[in-house]
Amino acid sequence: MQKLMSPYNGGMKNPGRIIFSDTTMREGEQCPGVVFTLDEKKELMRRLSACGISQIQFYPGKTAQSKQDVKTLSSLDVNADVMVMALGFEDCWKENIDFSLECNTGINHCSFYSSRYVEPNWCEDTPKITLDRMQEAIEYIKSQSNRPIEITLIDATRAEEKHLIDLVNRAADAGANRISICDTVGAANPEGMYRIVKTCADALSSYPDIILGAHCHNDFGVALANTLMSIKAGARMVDVAVNGMGDRAGNAALAEVAVALEAFYDIDTGIDLKQMRGLSQFVAKVSGRPLPVNMPLVGDHVFIDQDDYHIESQLINPLAFKGIRAEEVGGQYGVMFGKLTGPAAIGYMAKKYNRPINGSDIPAIRSAIYEEAAKSKKGVCLGEDAFWRIVSEAEARIKQG
Repeated sequence: MQKLMSPYNGGMKNPGRIIFSDTTMREGEQCPGVVFTLDEKKELMRRLSACGISQIQFYPGKTAQSKQDVKTLSSLDVNADVMVMALGFEDCWKENIDFSLECNTGINHCSFYSSRYVEPNWCEDTPKITLDRMQEAIEYIKSQSNRPIEITLIDATRAEEKHLIDLVNRAADAGANRISICDTVGAANPEGMYRIVKTCADALSSYPDIILGAHCHNDFGVALANTLMSIKAGARMVDVAVNGMGDRAGNAALAEVAVALEAFYDIDTGIDLKQMRGLSQFVAKVSGRPLPVNMPLVGDHVFIDQDDYHIESQLINPLAFKGIRAEEVGGQYGVMFGKLTGPAAIGYMAKKYNRPINGSDIPAIRSAIYEEAAKSKKGVCLGEDAFWRIVSEAEARIKQG
């Protein structure tokens, strides 16, 4: 990766392989108004698998059709494990597990509430009831399948510490292979996320083969930071979503987590970063949720400059005003023309298309470009034809006097 990062950055011990568990199609459909068709999900599964995602999550829903769709998707031949969520806190928990087992996926799953705030019927006996139910569920899954078992602890970051550690220990003792710590409402700050994951990792020190995971929501804009701190604290599995899709403010964004690990910490994620922009554009299209132009790494404007001083520096050093090059994530550097456009921007276009421009014509060309930008009351990204049309018109006016 071509990058130019701060020399003051902290480090991170290389954690080895990190499992990227994608929740775009599970959490994504919790976004109001978002519904993926079966064909869209099939294509998204292929794209996720192709870019190096280790695990893809689904929730079967409440209808016969949605359950059938999940069975169909689970049978696709992709290079990623499929995980079908089974809710262990419902009275029909065993039926939920049975359906997950019927899907014959690479990972078996069951989730449980861990805090009093999301459990609607919390009482003094709830902690013991949850512990016993979880143990029973794990033992039941083991009696039916030899595939790995993942336990998700919902709202773990607001759970009482003793109860959370009891849940982690009971899951480990019962035979869980993975335990995911959820910051379900984004209530943890980075220091808190580090502390809670480190506490759970320490509790699992006698179970070195158990993989600890983190699921971070972005309600306060710190999902990326919390995910990185979780890995630093001992997590080896992280939930991500394309474009950060998910309930409310969403989840940690796949591109941001993968690029941050490689750019900040030199950790090879196994994710094909050059597919990030194309993948993000595809999900934006099928979800009906356009990408913000300033979305980190994948937004339309994040590798575009309008300030002439920035452009001048970029022409000398492509990393002058960028931490990484656009090509690293499948993007392309460009310039936007507006009131800050000057000789450097015009020179960039002349160099890009290998067509000379008379230096004395630049003021007139600049004025013509600014007029074009003013029509839309915003800057314009000019393609080859549009740029040279404006240049030709400006040069013609100069000749006419």
